[in-house]
This record gives sequence, structure tokens and C-alpha cells, in this order.
Amino acid sequence: EENTVKYAPRKVYIKESSGYVELSYFIIDETVDVVETVVRAVMVDRLKVALPLLSDGEQALVKAIFFEELSEREVGLRLGITQSVVNKRKAKILAKLRTIIEN
Repeated sequence: EENTVKYAPRKVYIKESSGYVELSYFIIDETVDVVETVVRAVMVDRLKVALPLLSDGEQALVKAIFFEELSEREVGLRLGITQSVVNKRKAKILAKLRTIIEN
């Protein structure tokens, strides 16, 4: 498992002749949240158990969106359906996964 690193946004303003220019940068939070890491690991394990309980079509959609990181539009083109249908199916699948994982 990789380590979890939290980033806390900070803002810096630099004065220029035209006024102040905002710069955003990130400071790494050294105190990594152990509880969050454990919860994530448990959820990943539960997800591994839950995924095979989905239909082949549902698994294909989950893999395309979350593992291959395709857009809903790209998934729609691959499956021959519209982006809005992909969006609706994704919402149903996520609700189903949530129910499986939480029970």
C-alpha cells in the first residue's frame, strides 16, 4: 500500500505594479492521518469482494471509468450508448456497491 499524503493549500500574494497577484502553493502535511489510511485499506478490501458480485456489464463499466480512467463519453462510445446513459448506470452501480460494502 502506498502512503497517504495530505496537501494543505496556502495562498501567497506578490505585490506587482498592477496590484497583488495571488499564487497558490501546497504544503505537505507531515501528520498523515493513520485512521484514514486504515479505513481506505478496509474499503479497498471490501471493494475487491463487492466487484465480482456485479454483472459483467456493470464490472466492464466500473473498470473503464475507474481503472482505465476513461470519460463517460469515451465509455459510451465504446459500449454504443450515450454519455447520459453511462452516467445513470454509473450512479446505479455506485449505489449498489455502497449497499454491498456497508452491509
